[in-house]
Amino acid sequence: ATNRGFELDTLYLFNDDLTLGGNYSYTISEYDAPFTFFNEDDPRYPRIVFGGDLSENPCNMEPALRDLYCLEIDGYELQGIPKHKLSAWGSYVWHFAPFGSVTAYAAYSYTGEYSTNAFNRPWDFVPERDRLDLRVTFRDQVGKWNASLFVDNVLDKTYIRSSDMDARRTGYGPNWAQ
Repeated sequence: ATNRGFELDTLYLFNDDLTLGGNYSYTISEYDAPFTFFNEDDPRYPRIVFGGDLSENPCNMEPALRDLYCLEIDGYELQGIPKHKLSAWGSYVWHFAPFGSVTAYAAYSYTGEYSTNAFNRPWDFVPERDRLDLRVTFRDQVGKWNASLFVDNVLDKTYIRSSDMDARRTGYGPNWAQ
């Protein structure tokens, strides 16, 4: 397998109170040589319907069944690695002598789509997602006390972070007829 790409990271202190930062990465990751995977959890081809000994190595089956279950992956994307990732954040501090300071902080992140399985079937892809988090923190003048209020996922979006139809890894039973 090959991973290549680049990453940019920046931090800028405008003054003592305002700080901005960010990070971007671009990654190409792919299988660069033939590699055999067993397509055992594909609901389009349940073994109980299409045949074949469930304990047999799929690559040893008759050719028609072998073509369904024993797949050679070459040039496919590696699992779990998005091409694009981005994060940006900023903070600003207000000073209230003699009481302390209040800091406002915002963070935004974006993760591009990626596959969770070597076959890159439609249900293997996790869609792109973004998120915004906010926080306000009070710190007393001597640094003994602080208190924060925060809201994670301000936009209140629900995300899929993984896709897996294999009961052995998820701990749940399969969700297709067998």
